[in-house]
Amino acid sequence: MTPQTRLADPEELAAAARPAHRIPLWDRDVKIPFFTTGLLLLLFLIFSAEQYFEPSVTPGFDVGGTTLTALGALDSLLAGDQGEWWRIATAPFLHASFVHIVSNGVVLLLIGAVLEKLIGRAWLAATFVVSAFSGAAAALLMNPPDLPTVGASGGIIGLLAAALVISFHPACRAWRWWLRAFAVLLAGPALIPVAATPGAPSVIDVSSHLGGSVAGALMGFLIQAVWPEDAPRPLHPAAAANFAAVGFGAVLAAFILVASNYPAYAAREHLLMTAADMPKSDADGQARSGALVLAYPHDPRAHLYRAAWFEGQGDAADAEQEVRTALSDPETTALGFDAAFQMRMRYDLAILLAQQARFDDAKVAAQPLCETVPSELADARVRLEHAGLCGRS
Repeated sequence: MTPQTRLADPEELAAAARPAHRIPLWDRDVKIPFFTTGLLLLLFLIFSAEQYFEPSVTPGFDVGGTTLTALGALDSLLAGDQGEWWRIATAPFLHASFVHIVSNGVVLLLIGAVLEKLIGRAWLAATFVVSAFSGAAAALLMNPPDLPTVGASGGIIGLLAAALVISFHPACRAWRWWLRAFAVLLAGPALIPVAATPGAPSVIDVSSHLGGSVAGALMGFLIQAVWPEDAPRPLHPAAAANFAAVGFGAVLAAFILVASNYPAYAAREHLLMTAADMPKSDADGQARSGALVLAYPHDPRAHLYRAAWFEGQGDAADAEQEVRTALSDPETTALGFDAAFQMRMRYDLAILLAQQARFDDAKVAAQPLCETVPSELADARVRLEHAGLCGRS
């Protein structure tokens, strides 16, 4: 009796003919999300270092703008005018307060742990690096010069955007609705501009979120493109790991530059008025202006208080000299005062010159403000126009 021969199933033959999609040992599924946990620990370690360098301790562990600038906060004046481009790599790893880092950390842990399971730690690391750097670059291009940027939210929003895109992949079927709901609920509000409380710094950097989300979505499409439907993970994890390694290498190099530049920034901090010496009001500043100028000769605010005191005494000439001293001090720009502050000093100088009937000199002093007007100085521009100092009467 001839034994029966089983005909091979065409689908089995096709499956046998396909090459196996092997996952590197270091990127295989594990119960602990090592990259997500490691990144979270790194962020908290850096925040602890910020506390060490912050001279004043607050209940919310807030980090002052001067300290953040010294440690690598992204500032367009320093990055563009002084060539400190490495701040694009350091700013995403700094945080301004305990609430700031905890809120970012919770979202990172939730979305990172799931993505690490779905796409592997190599592609997760590459997506975070691209999104974080893109968010910083967008903030550099879109934010006002006087708005420093810190925080990992650009990279985290990028992970949420990538999660939304890859939720359409068949391998993500079990997590599909969770990924979409999480991305929409958290990334959506982060992209809506919110007005800051007057006098308080904005805690939502929409520009960084927008840049990170666009980059994250593009990374999501790239991951989709290299992820066959029958593969457990996206292909080419080694290439993604190499790219992420280069990115984190750039971060390490950037923080080495922070360390080399820190002594200069720390020295500049001592040129500014301390919180204890800061006047409680304009009247207090004017009353103590003489002592403030002697104690802080390089702090332009001390000279402006002194100028206001002289102006109150009817001495426009000495008031003018104080403003010119503040404007001409090369340390003023290095201390991190923004362009709007420089414009305010020029406005004061123009008004003082006009009070002395030196209208030609006043027009020269007012020219930068007449040509480029920060939004917060719109009223000053109107007053200059009414005084005939902007070429209009």
